[in-house]
Amino acid sequence: MIRYCLLTVGLLFGIATSAQQSKLKQELSITLKQQRLEDVLFLIAEKGAFNISFNPKVIESDSLITESYQKEEVISILNDLLPSHIEVIDLGHSILLRDVSMPKTPLKKIEMRGLIQDQNEKPVSGALLFEVEGLVSTLSGEDGTFHLNEKLQESGRLTFSVTKEGCLDTLVQISVNNDPVLIQLNCRLKENELIPLMPLKEYTLPHVPYVLVPLKVQESSTQSKATLFRKYQFSLVPGIGTNQLLGGLVENQYSLNLVGGYSLGVSKIEMGAGFNIVRTDAQYLQMAGGFNMVGANFKGLQMAGGFNYVGHDYNGVQLTGGVNYIGSNFRGTQLSGGVNIINGNFNGVQISGGYNHARISDGIQLAGGINLADTLIGLQLAPVNVVRVMKGVQVGVVNVADSSTGPMFGLVNIVRKGGVRSLELSSDILPHLNLVFKLGTPQWYNIYSAGGSYINNQILWNYGLGFGTRRILKSQRPIYYESMVHWLFEGKRDQPMHYGLWSSQVAIGNKSFRKIQLSAGPTFNLLLFNPSNALEGTKSILPYRFLSVTNSSFQIDAWVGFKIFLGFGNKF
Repeated sequence: MIRYCLLTVGLLFGIATSAQQSKLKQELSITLKQQRLEDVLFLIAEKGAFNISFNPKVIESDSLITESYQKEEVISILNDLLPSHIEVIDLGHSILLRDVSMPKTPLKKIEMRGLIQDQNEKPVSGALLFEVEGLVSTLSGEDGTFHLNEKLQESGRLTFSVTKEGCLDTLVQISVNNDPVLIQLNCRLKENELIPLMPLKEYTLPHVPYVLVPLKVQESSTQSKATLFRKYQFSLVPGIGTNQLLGGLVENQYSLNLVGGYSLGVSKIEMGAGFNIVRTDAQYLQMAGGFNMVGANFKGLQMAGGFNYVGHDYNGVQLTGGVNYIGSNFRGTQLSGGVNIINGNFNGVQISGGYNHARISDGIQLAGGINLADTLIGLQLAPVNVVRVMKGVQVGVVNVADSSTGPMFGLVNIVRKGGVRSLELSSDILPHLNLVFKLGTPQWYNIYSAGGSYINNQILWNYGLGFGTRRILKSQRPIYYESMVHWLFEGKRDQPMHYGLWSSQVAIGNKSFRKIQLSAGPTFNLLLFNPSNALEGTKSILPYRFLSVTNSSFQIDAWVGFKIFLGFGNKF
């Protein structure tokens, strides 16, 4: 014999979605003047577009309320109005107020069977049925039938939430006996029956393997809009713990997971020996020996041995031995032994042993391997730094930018648009002829040179490195300030003698828009060598020396020269 459930407490409004924001999180403004508490609760429910169920005897319903709330969350208003022994349970579009001061009755094994149908008496498969206090749950099969065999509080009636995507949620009370139960859902929705939904609470949680979170636990989480609040929870693994199969619908203040845990949210502290998975928000402290995954936002300290994942925004400190990943914006400090990835705006410090990535970096990126950013406003420090738009500072061995308005300090600096890429021929008293390549930005470019000098029928080869900066005068003529170090060596001796030459120069060129650049200017030079092994006649080729310092092991000569450059700007 099949009978209908005895009492339907309320039908809820709206289509279920896996990302629906809790009604308790919406903000309301309400002013109360000498109004009964019972009337106030119904007024809040009306403004918030949800149903509310409670026993008037346990909430002092006749007490008068005078208060004003401006843009405060529903949960905050209810906590302020209700006695401390009243627990607020969010069941999607329905709020249940429960008296937790009542002594709990002993647990009793209860077996329940039934059928879930729609308004056309067709079976509804995959509907979630759960008891709101004990969190025991089950899903209906392909034929709409369900079977529940769990230990629950001994009571004449139990309150169940029944939910299915595309149907109106139903909150029912069922008498405990052996009779099968028939539950009917309204799955025929008309546009004028719908109350506009609150904005969806977005979260980005990648597919979780069923070996970590069983399929039944994940299905239970996506079949209901309910948000259940529990102060504490303990899990051995997802599905085995105080949240049972409904972990994905429960927001906890404190969460402890022996192997791993799966929950809707964590508001204070979560620790797990293996892993922690949170579908939406978490805050303050999350620690795991393996990995942490948060689908929406995180604020506080997150630590893991393997990797940390946050789907949206993060404010705080993120530490891991492996990989840190932020789906959107980050403000704080991010440290990893391997990789840091931020897919949004970054402000703070990002340190990794291997690779850092940020979309817009307005902080410090420090990596043992590569720093990568779309737009750099702050500082990059690594062997290799790569950005698209460079407005900050790069320090590394190789620095690469698509465009740059900031300085780049490195052995190789490459700027595709607006950078310095010029090949030049230069001549001075020493060296006589040089091939020079300049690469970088006008604010700071590197100079690579190689050439030689013909002295007393011998060739004195040289190669050198240096740096320079270029400014454009009002006359549209460029002025260059450059400094270089050259290594000179003889080419026809078994043990060639090496010389060190440092030169600093200022040069002015023809107008900057010319295809061929001609520039010239004075140079200040210092030559360091061992006079006992020096090439004969080296000193005699200098037109003069205003300084010469000599001892048994070295000699330094100083002179002023004049260098001429012939260049082909930005053609390479």
